Amino acid sequence: MKRPLATIGLSYLFALVVAFACGEKQSFYLALALLPAFVVSLFVRPLRRQKAVPAALLSACVAFAAFFAANTAIAKPVKVLEGQTAFVTGTIADLPYEQYGRYYYTIETTQIAYEGAPQQIRFMLSLNSPIEADFFDSISCHVRFRQVYEPAQDYYAAKGMFVSGSAQEGDVQVTGNPDKPLYCYALYARQAISQAVRDIMPVQQASLTNALLLGDKQGLNRDVKTQFNITGAGHLIVVSGLHMSVIANFLYMFFYKLFRRGRPACMASISGIFVFMAVTGFTPSVMRAGIMLVIYMAGRLFHKQADSLNSLGLAALLLTVFNPLAAGDVGMLLSFGATLGIILLYPPAERWLDAKLKHLKFGAVPLRFVGTTLLVSLCATVMTMPIMLFSFGTFSLYFLPANLLLVWAAQLVLILALPMALLPFCGIFSFLAYPFAFVITALCSYMLFVSELLAGLPYAQVNIDKPYIWLWMSATLIMVAIAVLGNRGWKPVRATALLSLAVLLCGILTDTLFHMHTVTLKIQDTGDGTSVVLENTSSRAVLSCGGSPDQEALLQYLEDNPKPVDLLLVTTGKRSTRYAKELAEQFDVQNILLYDTEGNEELEKALAESENEVIRFQGQRQVQLWENIKIELLPKNGCVWVYLQTRDQDVLLCPDGGRLQDVPAAWRNADLCILSVLPEDYYLLRSGSLVISNTVEKSTAQAYMAAPYIQYIAATPNSGVEIMLAR
Repeated sequence: MKRPLATIGLSYLFALVVAFACGEKQSFYLALALLPAFVVSLFVRPLRRQKAVPAALLSACVAFAAFFAANTAIAKPVKVLEGQTAFVTGTIADLPYEQYGRYYYTIETTQIAYEGAPQQIRFMLSLNSPIEADFFDSISCHVRFRQVYEPAQDYYAAKGMFVSGSAQEGDVQVTGNPDKPLYCYALYARQAISQAVRDIMPVQQASLTNALLLGDKQGLNRDVKTQFNITGAGHLIVVSGLHMSVIANFLYMFFYKLFRRGRPACMASISGIFVFMAVTGFTPSVMRAGIMLVIYMAGRLFHKQADSLNSLGLAALLLTVFNPLAAGDVGMLLSFGATLGIILLYPPAERWLDAKLKHLKFGAVPLRFVGTTLLVSLCATVMTMPIMLFSFGTFSLYFLPANLLLVWAAQLVLILALPMALLPFCGIFSFLAYPFAFVITALCSYMLFVSELLAGLPYAQVNIDKPYIWLWMSATLIMVAIAVLGNRGWKPVRATALLSLAVLLCGILTDTLFHMHTVTLKIQDTGDGTSVVLENTSSRAVLSCGGSPDQEALLQYLEDNPKPVDLLLVTTGKRSTRYAKELAEQFDVQNILLYDTEGNEELEKALAESENEVIRFQGQRQVQLWENIKIELLPKNGCVWVYLQTRDQDVLLCPDGGRLQDVPAAWRNADLCILSVLPEDYYLLRSGSLVISNTVEKSTAQAYMAAPYIQYIAATPNSGVEIMLAR
């Protein structure tokens, strides 16, 4: 076995990825199945001699068992806190951040006053306003625990967070802590560097620089983040292997010039890598790159050549063996996938490029630069595409030109940003930061322009979360296998490429025709209110945007799945309008339809400041949305009823405090009814189905009340409800 660490580490990581896809119960059975398979491999002489197969089987078996044990022993005990309120004492363990008008703090608890709950856990605390506290200060407050936002559960599980919580303003008590851990000073450094960059650069360019240098995306405009992700350059604003390599090379060159000797430069560079890892927050992608770079530098220190695959396998083991749930971090998986693709695919691709360019007399250098940039991006994308398909369901068509145009600029920004960020702390030499800032500002402006330009092109990002994509990938793999086994030169490869393209085009055409007029209704889990989103293939309308103050599911969903918002309907009551202000401020809304009443005066002022078009209404109103949707609004006794008509189904949105006797009988017989609280005369409701959007306890109680009158009842807690209305 030439590369034992690669075999063991990558098998272990791959098994953990499969475990996340299969779930806890299936992982247990897979571990039981692989154990006898490992034993059998020891008695089969060809397999035993190779050693790689038994090692891979044992690694996978241990990985599945570790995943099952971590969920059973660590995650499940914490989840007993969901829906409970308890008095909590803990410390602030990381940088806080602001999102959607709320402030989030990572808390490590020391005591939880709830019987049967583990005492030392990590969770994200949500507050209405910031608290005056330093890193690792102690806090105490009553916390309302809840389930983590479902699409982000694996991400937070990788960080050791299995619940989230919120506290009331003014309830949080802060106690100073004079004994700060070393990591606290890394947070101070991160904060100081970020502020120094903001002080000497324009806002947009400073935010992009902080994202490139520190991975700090909090100040980055939402549209900018979306544009980078759409173009396939989102990896540039997440500190990973590219960033770490540039920083490590810069450090080595600096220390080599300083010491004039290789060994001291390597030792100083290793120390610098650890410091940079701490300042960037020890994220999994940073840890992966840092471990590989430390191994590489250690090899240079002792005049040994580090094996890239073994280094990658060791990094996988170090990151997951003590925390099997770390494999749930998609960023880490993308980092490993991209690195594996470059290690395996780039060397033969580079040899092919060299063979094509060696006979050129002119232009070989620029063509080599373009070719290597494109090949590195292509090799990385080949391995990351399955992860992107499974995790995001989207693919960036322009990732090659985006990386060609942006990667070199990002590398220059990193090289210049490090001295620029440190010079402001150098006393009389601080003025030297400004020439660096001037060049970096120009580079960042160029990057912002390119990302906006490419993101605006047609089909910049396509939805690949489709059944035909899986069919296409399976058919292509089968055809490639047949072509390889046939061993008949390039002819089968060309035929395979043409057949693969034909299968893909047929799938796209069929799916487009099938979903051309599809309309989907998505009711988000936002606690004790209703958040209803109506979507077609190209745009959406928000018919209700209410819920609990600490629930960000609606806003997070809109950010994760960018589409134009054609209509925002703002009626009455916090259970229907709580997020209207944040939605109008942070998203491009074409039309806002606002119920003109005294209760909405403050909201009206806030919406007017958002620079979106606000249309007021008082009496009954009809709205034609797209070609196949009609919306009727009926204000009665301070409440606004919403009736939605499609070619296939009708939907009634019930307001808080409304009475069913106030609406036409046809509305009470709608195919679907959505509400947060049952009206007093709920017995008049005769809809075919009912969706209750409230907490678990209230949804359950109301479902029992409505059961004698309605056949099908669903509730939003935990995952929300999605319904296809029309095709």
